[in-house]
Amino acid sequence: MTIAKNTQRLTRAAKRLNQHHEKYCAGFYPSTGCARAFGARVRKGQLQITPDFESWIAIDIETTQFRDHNGRTVFL
Repeated sequence: MTIAKNTQRLTRAAKRLNQHHEKYCAGFYPSTGCARAFGARVRKGQLQITPDFESWIAIDIETTQFRDHNGRTVFL
């Protein structure tokens, strides 16, 4: 996958996770990294999520699934 395509994919994933948080006023739950997250961003070609808006954790979207507060999959 080219760098531009990968960056677009990561940006779309971050946007969808942030929209989910804003729409439901609830966090999202990654299968790896941390228990619950409230925000996402792309830095240095990596998707990063945050549980507290102070610390950021890099996540591999190929191996991580995200769920909402009811256990439903958040599709990226």
